[in-house]
Amino acid sequence: MKFGIRQYLKAHPLIKTGANYSLWGSIKSICTTIVGLAVMRWLTPDELGLWNTVSIFLAYAPFLQLGIQSGLNTELPVLLGREDNKGAEERIANGYGYAILVSFLLLVLGVVFSIVYFFKSGLTVALGLVTITIVAICNSFHLHFIARYRTAKAFDKLVTINQIETPLLLLSVYIIYRYHYWGILAYYILTNLADVFLMYRTMPFKQVKPSIHKPVLISMGRMGIAMMVLVELKTAAQTLPRWIILMKSNREKLGLYTPATAINSLINLIPRQFAQFFFPQMGFIYGKTGMAKDIWPYVKKLLILLPLSVLPISAIIYILAPWMLETFFPKYTESVWAMRIMCIAFLFTSANGLSWVLNTLKAFKYSYILAICDFVGCFVWPYLMTILLPNDILTTVTVGLTLNAVICYILSIVVLRHVLFLSKYNTSKE
Repeated sequence: MKFGIRQYLKAHPLIKTGANYSLWGSIKSICTTIVGLAVMRWLTPDELGLWNTVSIFLAYAPFLQLGIQSGLNTELPVLLGREDNKGAEERIANGYGYAILVSFLLLVLGVVFSIVYFFKSGLTVALGLVTITIVAICNSFHLHFIARYRTAKAFDKLVTINQIETPLLLLSVYIIYRYHYWGILAYYILTNLADVFLMYRTMPFKQVKPSIHKPVLISMGRMGIAMMVLVELKTAAQTLPRWIILMKSNREKLGLYTPATAINSLINLIPRQFAQFFFPQMGFIYGKTGMAKDIWPYVKKLLILLPLSVLPISAIIYILAPWMLETFFPKYTESVWAMRIMCIAFLFTSANGLSWVLNTLKAFKYSYILAICDFVGCFVWPYLMTILLPNDILTTVTVGLTLNAVICYILSIVVLRHVLFLSKYNTSKE
């Protein structure tokens, strides 16, 4: 069996690269989770509360990007597939220039706020804001650099970066243990600077110089903003079941809902890593051939493989849920069936990311159809289940979410199959 797998990967280098990237990306994500648990264990509630207070500003920094890097992320694989190197380098240059512009703006804002809060709240908060400024600037460059890694060869470099950063994350956590709040500031500065430095050293198109050209930025931003709206729709959809619980029950029940949703990041770890690698490859194929239907064989396989890839971890969590809650989180034992039901729901949501193939085609109308159906379904089905089923509110809401997940999964298959074979997206380059 091992020999057969080795031979298969050797004969399919694209699959090998994707598997390596997914593996090391998953390992890095798990290490990040471990660091988060260590922070909760070592920092006092006051220290952690202080860090959460200053880090809240990070949530607003991505809005300054105006979707520019998202547009680059989507357009670049298509341009490379068309062998339009001039167009690709033009967009990279403008994305780079805009990243520098945003970083300068973040630096100015960070200096101003740090000085203000130094006199208002003291050195502790001020240095926290200095840290957040550095992290935000690093994130600005990270968003641009990661968009450059679109080919299979480039993803091999990302695998190497993940292999270097993973032990660095674990070793650097000692700083938090030793210095608590000051340690967490040093940890985030060190790990973010290391990430940007490694990506800069190995990034493709290193010869491209930054520039600012308004029409190009507007073109990239137009696509990027459209995708930002889609992301916000998906994010908002996740809040709707919480409103239902609050309307039908109380705040305590909402707290008991937490374990049911917390397992999502663990179950869908592998699908997220696959998505980061394979979506650009699909864009490359479309740009090269101009035939969207050439992507369908990959989409069709992933629609089956992604749910299968999360089936083992879902089954394990389903079986062990009672023991885990009773042993580690006894206050949440009422959540056991909600947690189990969501294990089933997340099997189907694992393939949700495939709808982003539509953005590569600029078929935004169909992307919005899927996003709106999911948004509406996240309210309608859970709410309807609370009326039809007399069970516990957590159980009925999660049953509704599972039903919505199944419906959206089937709908995405139908829409993707329809769109990828439309004549407007199949114009051969030959």
